[in-house]
Amino acid sequence: MEIGQDYINKLQELSNEVFKNPTLSPAARILIQNLLMTTQVLFAEVQCLKSENIELKARVQELELLIR
Repeated sequence: MEIGQDYINKLQELSNEVFKNPTLSPAARILIQNLLMTTQVLFAEVQCLKSENIELKARVQELELLIR
């Protein structure tokens, strides 16, 4: 599954809706906040890794051309 910024935004919207629930326990609020934060951090890391992977693939192609 491709995780995009739209997915992160939707998670934030859902989180905001959940927080409007007056019966939500403090523990549940903390859990939701932590899960959202973790998801955002992981999303950023995936984006960095994707960029790095593209650069490395290009470098491999350059090196392959040099050894041919």
